[in-house]
Parts: sequence; structure tokens; C-alpha cells
Amino acid sequence: SPAKPIHSVTQAERRALTTGVDTTGGYTVPSLLSASFIDLMRASSVLSRAGARTIPIDGETSIARILADPTPGWRAESEAVADTGPTLGSVTFRPKTLAMLVKCSRELLEDSVNVEYLLEQSASAAMALELDRACMLGDSNSGELAGIANDANILTVAHSGTPSYDALLRARTALLTEN
Repeated sequence: SPAKPIHSVTQAERRALTTGVDTTGGYTVPSLLSASFIDLMRASSVLSRAGARTIPIDGETSIARILADPTPGWRAESEAVADTGPTLGSVTFRPKTLAMLVKCSRELLEDSVNVEYLLEQSASAAMALELDRACMLGDSNSGELAGIANDANILTVAHSGTPSYDALLRARTALLTEN
């Protein structure tokens, strides 16, 4: 039988060496590499550029949110200031994984002038596009993020027919009323 090339990897070797477990290969993957790809994806994300925050979590995590703002009140000089505070609640985050696999030969990576850069840019843009879509329209029943459009707690305003300024003004008023 012909000799096996030195660089070929068997299925057993692929299963044995992984980046997910430090002792079986994870230590060889620099954490800066992972962060740089996430930074590229974040830079391509419309929601991130609009101000959405990225919060690193390790497993299910809850953070505080304001359910009701404190209430300001008018007072005359020397009168006591009303004691008020916000009403707090929490939001629970459950990690989800967005992944893709882009195959490329070692020879192409070694011989090409810029394919590694192009693949990184293309992959990060595709990931950002899917992340934006899921954040806006995602359906948690299909395993993806629960998008804003499918969140039962998001304020909606009904309208019929062609959208008009009247519908937009009602939506704006409802949003401002709910703060």
C-alpha cells in the first residue's frame, strides 16, 4: 500500500486533539486569537455599532435591570425631598453558540498572499450578519437567540393597512410612556 503522507490526520486523531479541553489541545490556542475574531465580528455587527453591549458570561448568568424608574417630585424651598428609588428585576442569559466551519487546505494558507485575511474578514462579516438577524428576529424555539421581535415583553402597537405617520406617532407615544 502507498505510504501515508506525514501531514494527514486520521478521524481518531481529530477526535483526540481538540481546542475545547485545555489538556487535549486547548493550551495551544492563544486566547488573543479568539478575542481578535470576536472583535472583528463585533466591529461588523450593526447592533454592536448601534450600542448593544457584549457581556462575557460563563454559563447561565443573571444581571440586574430596572423595572421602574425612581419618581422625581417638585418641592418648595426647605421642603423635604421625596424618598424614591428604582424597582429592580433581573434578566437571565443562557449561552448559545453560533458556529461555522470554513475548510481550507494548508497549502493554500501557506502559498496565498492574503487568503487567511480574506477568510477572517468574510467569516466575521457572515457571523455578524447572522448575529444581528438572530438578535432582531431570532426564535428561541429553534435553538437560536430569542430576538427582540419574538420577545413577549417587547412593546408593540397594532396598526392596519399602510403604515402611516399616525401609527408611528402612536408607537412613539407608547414607547415614551413605557420609558
